[in-house]
This record gives sequence, structure tokens and C-alpha cells, in this order.
Amino acid sequence: MVPKETVSRLFNYYRALTESRKEVMSSDELSKLTDFSAAQIRKDLTYFGQFGTPGRGYNVEELSRRIRNILGIDREWEIALVGVYTAPLRSETFW
Repeated sequence: MVPKETVSRLFNYYRALTESRKEVMSSDELSKLTDFSAAQIRKDLTYFGQFGTPGRGYNVEELSRRIRNILGIDREWEIALVGVYTAPLRSETFW
């Protein structure tokens, strides 16, 4: 079971990677961009497999793609909203 905190941090890693203009990034560099330790980043990623090359770092494009897949944001999801109601807006209800 993957801790929910790990999943939350993945969003931060993804944002930092996608905003980066680098091709390869080490866990130390990613740490500086996310304020999580390099050890924490490496630990989080091991829940999902092998990433990067020791001594070289992570291929930014590949890691971004894999995190997108893990988070399920690499595809469209069909959803249905049930019980959604929009009431008419009247100014007196706010005063």
C-alpha cells in the first residue's frame, strides 16, 4: 500500500519536473525545487519501480510521463455528477 503522503508528493515532483527545462535531473536537484529531501524522493519513487540512473539522475521527460501515468492524469476520465443542484442566486441571502 502506497502512503497517501507519497501520492501527494508525486504531484509536487510532477510540477517541478514539468516546469524544468532540463533533460536530466538528479534527486538532489529535484529536492531543491520541491523542498523534500533527496532521500524522500528516492524512497517515494521506489514504490512504483526503478527510475533513473545512479550517478546521473532521472530523464525528466520519462519520469514526468511515468508519474502522470501513476497519478492517472494521462487520460480522460468519464464521470457523472449525481445530486448536483444550483440554487438561484439572490443578494439578500448573503446579507
